[in-house]
Amino acid sequence: MVQHPTDKVEAEFVARTIERMIGGLRFFSMDSQIADGDGHDTTRSLSDFAILCRTTAQMPAIEKALQDHGVPYQRVGQEPFFRQEPIRSVMACLRLALSPANRFLQEKLASQAVKATVKIDPASPARDAVAEVIETLFHKDRHDPVFKELIDLAAGLGSSAQAFVRSAELAGPVDTYKTQLEKVALMTLHASKGLEFACVFVVGCEDGLLPYRLFEDRKADLDEERRLLYVGMTRARNWLYLTWAKSRVLYGKTLHLDKSPFLEAIEQELVEQTKAEFKRRPKAVDNQRLLFE
Repeated sequence: MVQHPTDKVEAEFVARTIERMIGGLRFFSMDSQIADGDGHDTTRSLSDFAILCRTTAQMPAIEKALQDHGVPYQRVGQEPFFRQEPIRSVMACLRLALSPANRFLQEKLASQAVKATVKIDPASPARDAVAEVIETLFHKDRHDPVFKELIDLAAGLGSSAQAFVRSAELAGPVDTYKTQLEKVALMTLHASKGLEFACVFVVGCEDGLLPYRLFEDRKADLDEERRLLYVGMTRARNWLYLTWAKSRVLYGKTLHLDKSPFLEAIEQELVEQTKAEFKRRPKAVDNQRLLFE
């Protein structure tokens, strides 16, 4: 269990720990002594790591730290991928392209000022069908990073355009998680159910996030929240980090929350409690200057 002064320091700790355990990702990793080039036997792949949050609002600070350290990651949220914009609009256009007579979709897209004029054969390859909708109706290249993930998923969730649409309608957050990618998983606790990783970070173990009761009009179900933390903890095969911050920025506000009461129930002899303190590196000694003093 690790305490941090702020959520930014917490995120930095997670990124540095991953970089160290994997043995380093850049020459800078070894030059700055973050890693020594030798990783742990249990964490040889970035896909062995998962960072679990109670809410997606915690993710931006972590994403920035991962990006700063050059750590590839894939984000999996509570909200299904296919319900997020602009993916949701692309899928609506694809459904209408497959069923041009669907008046409900016609009216819905018309209200969004989207003119669906393309027609697609239901048996056509899913990847090509999605790319055609994106290029024709949204005037974007199929390699645009915003849409590339959708095109890649089309090839995996259905052989035909019609099969892909049916699969997407039933897909949940975990269905878009790709286990074969060399990337760290950044996801919500809810989305982690059923998965397993060598190393897991459960971040934001604070009273207000775990249990979640930031808003006075919402009463937390303590038993359910406790089970949710248990779910996150049991995703770890070998390494488990429970972290919390004394100060955290969420929803535009700076919050000062106490440590989660759930952590008190964890047997203290089974964990190593540390207080994260990042010391400044000593300034390099100017040997040439010393010669003249």
